[in-house]
Amino acid sequence: MDISRYEKILGNKPDRLVIYINNSIRAFKEYQKDFSKLENLEELDNLIHRNTMNIYYVRADRLKEMIEGYRALFVSGKNPEKLRNQREQILEEFNNIIAGLMALLNS
Repeated sequence: MDISRYEKILGNKPDRLVIYINNSIRAFKEYQKDFSKLENLEELDNLIHRNTMNIYYVRADRLKEMIEGYRALFVSGKNPEKLRNQREQILEEFNNIIAGLMALLNS
């Protein structure tokens, strides 16, 4: 995770950066909640589409890759145990991102 894209577009405006970080925290918490309740491919695709920019701006590349892998496994319909394990790993990655963003606010 890296917020340099936010820093670049905001310049030297720390008060605005705090707002953007707080908005990202809220967005990732909602994304995590929605991800945990997914039931079908359409929901997953909508969720991915809605959160593309959040992932981009905080450079959550690992999360992006994990979700892409999850989607591929979901589509295949194979190995439900592996799908459950990946889901848990993704939910943990959300926790890591949220914790990282919160740590930035407290630094």
